[in-house]
Amino acid sequence: MKVLVVDDDPAAQRILKLFLERSGYSPIVLSDGSKVLDSALGPEPPPIIILDWMMPVTDGLEVLRRLRASKLRDRPYVLMLSSKSSKEDIAAGLDAGADDFVSKPFNVSEMQARLRVACRTYQYQRELQRQIEDNELLNQRNNLLSELISPPLDAGTVLSAHSASAQIDAAAKPELDHLVQFTDHEIRFLLSATLMELRLALEGAQPRTRKDELAAGDCCAWTTLLIPSQDCWVDMVIATRFENAALIFEKSLRRKPHNESEMLTLWSEIVRRIAQGFLRNLYARGGEILHPLMPRSQSLGVWRALPPLSPDCKTYDCIVDGQAFRLCLGTNLGAKLALLPSHLDELDVLAGPFPTDAVSAVPLFNGGVVLTPRFIDRIAHHAEHTDNKEPVLIYRPSPLARYFAFSS
Repeated sequence: MKVLVVDDDPAAQRILKLFLERSGYSPIVLSDGSKVLDSALGPEPPPIIILDWMMPVTDGLEVLRRLRASKLRDRPYVLMLSSKSSKEDIAAGLDAGADDFVSKPFNVSEMQARLRVACRTYQYQRELQRQIEDNELLNQRNNLLSELISPPLDAGTVLSAHSASAQIDAAAKPELDHLVQFTDHEIRFLLSATLMELRLALEGAQPRTRKDELAAGDCCAWTTLLIPSQDCWVDMVIATRFENAALIFEKSLRRKPHNESEMLTLWSEIVRRIAQGFLRNLYARGGEILHPLMPRSQSLGVWRALPPLSPDCKTYDCIVDGQAFRLCLGTNLGAKLALLPSHLDELDVLAGPFPTDAVSAVPLFNGGVVLTPRFIDRIAHHAEHTDNKEPVLIYRPSPLARYFAFSS
């Protein structure tokens, strides 16, 4: 985990940098407190900040006030480190916004313990923040769905949608196929059926031969499917220019979007509906299919590029009610791993119950659970206090899944 050290004393910088590296952290050192906010607002903000109080230009208390006033989405855990040690000074530092206070010179064991507290606190805070955002997203999506279903679709549209789905089912093979082995004809019918449900008409879907990546400024939505029988993690991305997304919203909802967030919410719903269409047809072919993570959407920024799509990504150039968008289907094979609890990571998906039936008749977690920092702690605690030395079987998400899950 990255730790930002802010101290104008070169000797203190060297000591803290060496201490953090030996303790397993990745230190970043700043001498000027005025640059802390820029770092916290950057594309990869530090989760923990060790902040000196006495600095020229901008002292620690002023840095704290600016950080807390900025209302950052990812609030860093700030540990103030200072030669000041009176109760009044400690109270002033905590009141200004510090999460903890340590006096110089620090005790190595105590500082390591306080950093472990900082890591736990930050991880739990991020988990809670994501749950809050998911609830807000679901609420906004439900409001949009109520608008979509309030005027009933005409009988001809419903009949066409059912007809398109039936043609795909008739072409389905008895065994489970790889997602990208859907024919172009099947994908066109599936897209057409899905978009009809949203009052949108597919006018064309042509395979794209070029492998150019998605660009900054694109409005993107992502979701995922997991095919356990093939150890395969499937990413699904739809992307278009921002102005096209706004026109698609207007066509579907019969009104203009009130804000960017509302438009992105509909974009997430579109990719979710497309994924559900694939999921239904894969179920018909037989086999277990998981949909472990919520769809996410965002407008791609200039400062952080999308991770590369998988080499065998299948891409379609689509036209919906006169507006162009791109559909990308990427597969990541070999997603199943057997790991020690110390190597588990957030968003890993359990491939089976933990512990297994051979260890306990009552598992802590069932298969398909998406791991959070709190769940990983429970797994590690169980393994440490029992004779269970079995590795944990998980499915590891793709880089694209991590990008959308942590940056949306």
